[in-house]
Amino acid sequence: MGGTLHAQARRIADGEFAARYFVGEGVDFGCGGECLSQFAEHYPRMTVCHPFDMEMGHGDAQTTDTFPPETLDFIHSSHLLEHVRDPWVTIAHWLTLLKPGGYLISIVPDEDMYEQGAWPPRFNNDHKHTFCISKASSWSPVSIPLAEMLPDFGCTIERIVRLTRDYEPGWSNGDQSTIGREVAIEFVIRKAGGVVI
Repeated sequence: MGGTLHAQARRIADGEFAARYFVGEGVDFGCGGECLSQFAEHYPRMTVCHPFDMEMGHGDAQTTDTFPPETLDFIHSSHLLEHVRDPWVTIAHWLTLLKPGGYLISIVPDEDMYEQGAWPPRFNNDHKHTFCISKASSWSPVSIPLAEMLPDFGCTIERIVRLTRDYEPGWSNGDQSTIGREVAIEFVIRKAGGVVI
């Protein structure tokens, strides 16, 4: 929780999120009580962003049939992929829901800033995977290097960025993602086809 809120100042300043990524109809998978739609005034080209969360009774984001194939312009997910059974299956399914040219925008914890070399994780025992951008090797037995994973989907990688705002290296007394810091990895991929905006 907090990733969507913590990202807002950066995303608003960036401009690409309002102009290209959060445009049209979308869904926020795993939003909890913090749906992207709460910030709709900053994304004037977003027509609707549906909240979707298992705890709200919407079902499993990995297998949902709530949205017909190729009907969504964007999918947003903050701090959900580390909880799903299979991130490959999840992303592949989400891409079927996107229109050609649609965007998937996701934030995941960075394994070195969040888990900090500890597995199982100390701060959230529901995490099933860890993520990094790219490494020769990882201490984590469940590490997923995004720079190797994302090309498997045949999409355009718009960005993969490590977010380190207010990160305190060496501070290991708590979950740094819950105290107003933006310490994670954000990636944006674009489904093949469609018109580039």
